Amino acid sequence: MNFIRMKKDLKTFLSSYIIEYNKSRPE
Repeated sequence: MNFIRMKKDLKTFLSSYIIEYNKSRPE
């Protein structure tokens, strides 16, 4: 298991989640 890759994937996942959350939020 590659821990650094896991961390990178998690960061990417969180970034995507935050972007989607902000898009769906009313201004």
